Amino acid sequence: MKRKYLVKLSENRIFVDAYMSQQLGFSSRQIKKLFKDKKVCINGKPAYRDNKLKDGDVLEVDLSGEAREDIVPEDIKLDIVYEDEYLLAVNKPPYMLVHPTPNHPGGTLLNAAAYYFAGKGEEVSLRLLNRLDMNTSGIVVMPKNGLVHGRLDEMMKSGIVKKFYTAVVEGIAVPEKGIIDKPIGKDESDPIRRKVKSDGQPAVTKYDTLKTGKGYSLVRLELVTGRTHQIRVHLSFLGHPIVGDTLYGNKSSLIGRQALHASDMELAHPVTGNLLKLHAELPEDIRMLASGLGLE
Repeated sequence: MKRKYLVKLSENRIFVDAYMSQQLGFSSRQIKKLFKDKKVCINGKPAYRDNKLKDGDVLEVDLSGEAREDIVPEDIKLDIVYEDEYLLAVNKPPYMLVHPTPNHPGGTLLNAAAYYFAGKGEEVSLRLLNRLDMNTSGIVVMPKNGLVHGRLDEMMKSGIVKKFYTAVVEGIAVPEKGIIDKPIGKDESDPIRRKVKSDGQPAVTKYDTLKTGKGYSLVRLELVTGRTHQIRVHLSFLGHPIVGDTLYGNKSSLIGRQALHASDMELAHPVTGNLLKLHAELPEDIRMLASGLGLE
């Protein structure tokens, strides 16, 4: 997807990279990559970072590089949490991958999104701001263009996007609320697993017990950092693995997957700056699990 901008300047000429940063909101990382990949033109000619813009110039930026262009549209219903011209947020069901893989080329969230946008006649380069494990349900955000994606990605990396999860865990945590600040790294014995280890990457999870019953707890969690499997690893380390998490806990007859749901996200809108509060209702399997354990 290519974007054209008519340059409007009331002052003397300005360097093109400064204009992209100050006036258009591109991040420094994006700007560096766009020029490296020769994706910026001025008046139809390739541009360099030290070129200067003048009033009336046409700046063209090719934003298609980071998008998935090979997604086959599939008629799969989306549970839409929020949408505007800049982004789409959906409630991903459990047992669905967010994007195709060699072993699972279809039936994914991006396949569904491709069909949805095609049906609207909306040309969108498919991107994911965040990813969830196949068996984790909840909020996934899809920016509709590279500029919005870059802004949101910078916000995620700076830690100003708040991400909250709901889980049903084994046992009752003491204290009932707290902060798990334990580094996480790869488990040398299993390439898929992660574990708490002293030389791992910093990882912080906040937890708050909402209700207890029958030896189980309903817990709300805030993901302060974003390491692979972070919540699952941290809760297992505490001795309270998520119910149904066979990788870090135990198989359960009560539910067929880990009872983990990305329920809420709070962020400043990447264009308007307004506060967005996204919420995804619990899926039926976790609601039934919580009800059966007296955790509602």
